[in-house]
Amino acid sequence: MGYERSVTAEAGHRVGLSAGAKIVHVAAGPMTMAQVAALRATRPDVVLLVGGTDGGNAEVLLHNGSRLAKARLGAPVVVAGNIEARAAVALALESTGRRFILTDNVLPQIGVINPDGARRGHPPDVPAPRPSGVSTCPRAPVRVDGPSGHS
Repeated sequence: MGYERSVTAEAGHRVGLSAGAKIVHVAAGPMTMAQVAALRATRPDVVLLVGGTDGGNAEVLLHNGSRLAKARLGAPVVVAGNIEARAAVALALESTGRRFILTDNVLPQIGVINPDGARRGHPPDVPAPRPSGVSTCPRAPVRVDGPSGHS
């Protein structure tokens, strides 16, 4: 699981950087309340929630989606994880009025990074980063990821 977690983290990191984001916080595994507080303290403009390959482990993605739904966080969430868990994560986020966008998984299978969905999933009400890689936002996107792999 350790290797797969690092693969998911790296995929999310690459996607964020390639979209011009400045990564200000990373959490791996099930988020604790302290990690949610740390995330909130960074005041992100966008949260990129990734985790699990398609058809793989969805438990942590579901847990973190639920935590983010309940967090006092104004940033919209871009959900780019295990496609089989998307509907449940969307329900959790929607139930608390959280703004979110569903996109393709950034890591649909081990060894395959798919950045396009998350790049296109940028919320329209948040200034887009410049292609140079320097964000025009005062606060930058964040990634929250869980372990990937097949169950």
